Amino acid sequence: PSGVVNGLTILLDFSDQSAAYTKADVDAWLNQKGFNGFGLKGSVRDYFLGQSQGKVDYQNEVHGFHRASKPKSYYQDADGYGRAQELLDEVLAALDAEIDYSKFDNDGDGKTEAISLLYAGGEGTFGKGLWPHAGGTNQQRDGVRLSRYMMTAMNSKPTNYVFAHARGHLEFGWPDLYGVGDYCIMANLGSDTNPAGINDMFRADQGWIDLVDIEASTNARLSATPDGVVYRYLNPARPTEYFLWSNLQDQAEWVSIDGGGLLVWHFDQSIRGNNPPEPLQLAVVQAGGGRKLAATTWPSPGSDSEDLFAKGGKSELGL
Repeated sequence: PSGVVNGLTILLDFSDQSAAYTKADVDAWLNQKGFNGFGLKGSVRDYFLGQSQGKVDYQNEVHGFHRASKPKSYYQDADGYGRAQELLDEVLAALDAEIDYSKFDNDGDGKTEAISLLYAGGEGTFGKGLWPHAGGTNQQRDGVRLSRYMMTAMNSKPTNYVFAHARGHLEFGWPDLYGVGDYCIMANLGSDTNPAGINDMFRADQGWIDLVDIEASTNARLSATPDGVVYRYLNPARPTEYFLWSNLQDQAEWVSIDGGGLLVWHFDQSIRGNNPPEPLQLAVVQAGGGRKLAATTWPSPGSDSEDLFAKGGKSELGL
């Protein structure tokens, strides 16, 4: 995706659960440049503008509130997500007359990229009822297939991590990155209000930052700056494998990490998935030589100054 990317967000409440904030609040949180309400460091739109360096302007059209036909307790008490799907079907039908779903097929492939449903109150019980999740539907409306949706709780105030993380799945196709600590929004929850950035492998793949390939014959002094060029060494003996590195500092969206320096990633396409214990398709090469991150789904702490190659610490990576 590039340029203006249109998202759809639908708000839900219930006879036994009202929302803690308004539709106008949601619109500002998702779309207003420089938004700082609820203690947030920018809007969701700001997040993607910053991470893409202005290449993606993600804007949401907000509809609702729709009052569900049954109380929240009905949906929350169910096993699995069957009643969440029931609620989804109800909402899509109820708002069909006011929503042009074709506006949310951004790439013209006949499918909407993502529909977001935000429901009043808390999340409930893990893995059942309305617990935050992503799913699919084959409904056809306004000439497009409503292929993917995300459903999550509004809670007492909006937060950026879950919403932006889900967009990574639905708009960009990124997987969950278990075993890489706090070094990507697709991994650990480092901060709800100021979530971590997107790792530079994904950003380079999207064309948001420049990528330079380094070969065995390269003899040069190169400069790495935050949000600048990233460097890659492809293994000439294994075309599925490479190392990638870039400059990461504990500032802005990365303020929650410990330390700064060169963060090195190892990628091997022949490995499927990021599910610790090792091996991982995408893993952080910890400068200190440890493998704590790759060994644990939710490592704590999720960052350490010794993870990065830096002056005063380990400053050389041998391949």
